Amino acid sequence: MQSEEREIIYLQVIYAISRNDREALDPFLAEHLIDHNPITGQSAGRAGFKEWMASARMSFPDLHGRVEAAISAGDDHLVGRVTWLGTQQVPFRAPSHAQTCDAGGDPFNALRGRENRRVVGHC
Repeated sequence: MQSEEREIIYLQVIYAISRNDREALDPFLAEHLIDHNPITGQSAGRAGFKEWMASARMSFPDLHGRVEAAISAGDDHLVGRVTWLGTQQVPFRAPSHAQTCDAGGDPFNALRGRENRRVVGHC
């Protein structure tokens, strides 16, 4: 996959989250993705990522991401910096390891058509 393709996929995932369009994620997220920043009680895989999205939307109904940078690294990685903005309405279920981020690095790897494609997030 070319670096431009990875960047386009990354932007489309962020925009789908910003539009609250869970179905738009399906072509880009592996069914068994590994989310390294799950909320407490989050299921595994793509379904779990959508649980995070629903929880985030409940807490921040106007949640939207602003991509500050997207940089391709190596043959199959993309590192992005996203600032998430939104007005909190109810408490947010914190990640299971009790670490939160307002803005920061968001490593992303979405290799369409390969077994090991995944989305990961780190603070």
